[in-house]
Amino acid sequence: MNTTLETQRIYNDKSSNRRYVDIEKQLRLKNNEIKKLRETNRNLKLAYNKLKKETYIENLNQQTEPYILKVKEIINSKFFVDIDMPIRNIEVVSARNMYYAWCRQNTAYSYKRISATLLTNHDHSTIIHSINEHEKYMSLEKKYKEDYLNVCELVKMSNHAELVINPS
Repeated sequence: MNTTLETQRIYNDKSSNRRYVDIEKQLRLKNNEIKKLRETNRNLKLAYNKLKKETYIENLNQQTEPYILKVKEIINSKFFVDIDMPIRNIEVVSARNMYYAWCRQNTAYSYKRISATLLTNHDHSTIIHSINEHEKYMSLEKKYKEDYLNVCELVKMSNHAELVINPS
């Protein structure tokens, strides 16, 4: 009750009314500062998460075994594409499907780890979809199946050549 009486006294007094307007302006300024700080905080969090993801992917790529890079190189040269580019061209998508399927079949990589080997920023669900599409193409399209088996042979031959050249 005391606060309402005090508030009524402030409203009735002209000098107090001016003080009320000043306090209201200060509150508006403070609210604007708070909004700006929240926006800055949000931007900092986004930048931090982006940097964290980029660092994670960079570390994964540095840890990627050389034979995975070799597979990527073989697929790129066979189909004259760059599977690292985020393009939806059918040739690139088909080559990327083959790459994802090969990685899944021949490595113990998780879907997230497989996606990190390319610069396309795909998530695990895209990898799963690509592998499902690969299986569908393998059963329906003869040319696709021949191309994939040819890629597998090229990979085997390149791994065998490396083992012969560099016996460890």
